[in-house]
Amino acid sequence: EKCQNAMPDGHGTLLCLEPSAARQALLRRIAEVHGLRFQGCRNECEISAALNRGQKFSVMVIAHSTAQGDSLQVVEAVRLSPLHATLPIAFLIGGRELSLARSAMSAGVTEVFLREEHEALVSFVGECAAATSDVNYGGKVLLLEDSESHASYVRHLCEALGMRVDVAADLASAERRYRENSYQLIIVDV
Repeated sequence: EKCQNAMPDGHGTLLCLEPSAARQALLRRIAEVHGLRFQGCRNECEISAALNRGQKFSVMVIAHSTAQGDSLQVVEAVRLSPLHATLPIAFLIGGRELSLARSAMSAGVTEVFLREEHEALVSFVGECAAATSDVNYGGKVLLLEDSESHASYVRHLCEALGMRVDVAADLASAERRYRENSYQLIIVDV
């Protein structure tokens, strides 16, 4: 089964991983109320395909209970993707399970909602829809990071947000760059 209503660019779209057709219909109505398109997926395979097309989305809603696999692994994969690292994610759970809510937040979920917290979810989606989809922060960043792989990842995230990045691998280089340039943001490795 393919994802429903696949859009070419994802812009202004609520991406949903929910196996229940009834819950998807409710989420579709929430998306429509806020002027968002809806792309519903019923399993991890479909959501992975949607995420790997290089589309940007306005918000993602993911159910804890899915047909196969682990929904928290999907969230972790989203957070590791430079394109989707800042995507707002609502996580739907069936009961007040504090340990599950903590695990979801640790995985990278933005907000956790009980399935019956309809109004809170509507409000969250509305806030995400109102936010600018193509955020471009601009400015210049000084990144102090000695790991090439971490520096590359953070640079990619910053550049995706429209920032220019200077990378320094050590403190002396960072201090020199800082004296020679003007930066709007400095990111320092622990």
